[in-house]
Amino acid sequence: MMWFENRFVATRDPSRGGLCITAATEGFSEQLKTEIYEECLEMAAKDYEHSCWGIYPLLNGRYAIMMAKKVSGSSRESRPHEIIRGAIADGDEMAEFCERYIAEGNGEAVFFPEAPDPDQPEDWHMRPDSVKKCTGKMKNFLDHLDYQSTLGFARVLQDIKRKKERIQLIVGDGSEGMAMAVCCCMAVQAGVRLFIMANGECTLTPPDIVISDRLFYLDERDYKKATMEQLIHMGNGMERENVESAEGQEEDAAEELLHFCLDYLTSGNIQEDELYEAMEALRYRDRSAFFRFRRKMKGKLFHFRNVSYCKERYMTLLYALFKKPVHEEMNDSLEFCPAPYDFHGMYLFLKKKAGSKREFRRLLAAMLEVQFAGEMDAVWNKAAHDASMDILDIN
Repeated sequence: MMWFENRFVATRDPSRGGLCITAATEGFSEQLKTEIYEECLEMAAKDYEHSCWGIYPLLNGRYAIMMAKKVSGSSRESRPHEIIRGAIADGDEMAEFCERYIAEGNGEAVFFPEAPDPDQPEDWHMRPDSVKKCTGKMKNFLDHLDYQSTLGFARVLQDIKRKKERIQLIVGDGSEGMAMAVCCCMAVQAGVRLFIMANGECTLTPPDIVISDRLFYLDERDYKKATMEQLIHMGNGMERENVESAEGQEEDAAEELLHFCLDYLTSGNIQEDELYEAMEALRYRDRSAFFRFRRKMKGKLFHFRNVSYCKERYMTLLYALFKKPVHEEMNDSLEFCPAPYDFHGMYLFLKKKAGSKREFRRLLAAMLEVQFAGEMDAVWNKAAHDASMDILDIN
């Protein structure tokens, strides 16, 4: 069991910038930590009673198997947050883990054998051989599928990957682990690598399949709801399309918008309203292409060197990329709610980009200046600049 020797723990620690990997086994590479941190570490459990599972396909061909448990607070973070424990496995190990532990309901006994101490989340004494014997629940489930259903199941998983569709899978309470294990193992058999979650959500990378009866953070408009029977039926009834052509068109749209935004950033010939119009058009026309564009654009901004040359345009793009989806049911509420921007994500993005504390504070000041200026008349631009500098006390 190589995954037993390749594990990590993460939780929130404000003194270290928020959510971070706080411990890992010897030899756990920094490159792997960075990928997990940037792509899949932000796991939000459904509630205190349901632990959240996530299996994420890594760039090196392996998988991050993760479990998140919500706690009410700790000495480092007083607010409710998650303790996340994970292991790295190859495809065969992941499938075996799903069959032996997740499908059987034994996974929590491996990742959280005892109620976690919020102040010592790294205190993880794994005893995988002490859990109940595997009874073959997943094998029994798959054995009851006829040939046509098995073929349809594999086909729909392949199409989810090829068409970049997203599924919200609805199953009975208590069946989430079995459904996740079956989907993960069938995906391996179908030759596709999918990001699959159960009883929770990821706010960094939207999962391909999320097994939950309701979504709190992900945009429900991006997901097609289905039961397991409906999912298999989708695979049986779908007509094959010219996938290569469709993917090519989606990729062209994402790349076209990427170049348009880079032109906005560097040329000065494109106005803000044109920028927003182009981004909105792709978001409403093809959300999967928009998500690919957004991820690539964040990478371009991270590696963009001369921010001072086009500071205002840089921050305008940053705000657009970190805009949160607005849920219509919240529009009329008078209660305080989080801002429509992922300020925590913007803060961490700029902190990682900055080469020094002084540069970090200047980037933060520029970010605040754009926010203030958006609420003021052009006459007050200098006041916005002064206010942002005063807040961060930059001379």
